[in-house]
Amino acid sequence: MKKTLFIILSVLVIVGIVAFIWYWKTTKQFVQSAPAATESIQQTTTTEQVAEDKPKEEMHIFVSFPPAENDADNDDVKDDVEAKMGSSNKTNDTDHDGLTDKIEIEKYKTDPTKFDTDGDGFADGKEVVNGYNPLGPGKLK
Repeated sequence: MKKTLFIILSVLVIVGIVAFIWYWKTTKQFVQSAPAATESIQQTTTTEQVAEDKPKEEMHIFVSFPPAENDADNDDVKDDVEAKMGSSNKTNDTDHDGLTDKIEIEKYKTDPTKFDTDGDGFADGKEVVNGYNPLGPGKLK
């Protein structure tokens, strides 16, 4: 029994050492310098090189469209309607409840200026996501 256990442990140790050496050799970066070869090459910076040098957070490209006519926040609710409703023409979700002003006005008939239209303590957006009626008790129909 002891001999079998010793053989099994020996095999495991050998496999572990081989796996470690293989991992170390495949992941280790070998850097060889060749100053004579690089001196004759003119340094140029390409878009790809600049992109590789920047952190990924800086690589996001945001496309900004000009505001639609009479809709400064591009939420498909005209500025004059937002003025009548009391909602903001600077953000598409005036009350920050998770529903855009357009969805609140057109689909759910909730108040785009109130975080919780029915006053039950839950944001209109949270109620909709969970299948509840943001205008009162019960489920969405």
